[in-house]
Amino acid sequence: MRDFLRSLRFLRPYRGRIALVAALVAAISVLWAGGLAALLPGAKVLLSDEPQKRLPRPGGRGSLYHSCSSRQTGKEVTPRRSRTCRRA
Repeated sequence: MRDFLRSLRFLRPYRGRIALVAALVAAISVLWAGGLAALLPGAKVLLSDEPQKRLPRPGGRGSLYHSCSSRQTGKEVTPRRSRTCRRA
């Protein structure tokens, strides 16, 4: 151990580069973990055994898009207003 600590003095001229490399390694590991965390919800859905509920088609009768677009155009397309759509 003593010999290793003595040899570290030869690295002194390169301490800036060593610090830069250590910072870049830490940044890469954070980005790698973020990428894996972004893929995790999709992997859970693909690997789960329970069936997934089907989402409604966008623009279909009674959807949020349908009721909000009717409010913007001024023409009533659906018989009732959606509670989730905010007024502009």
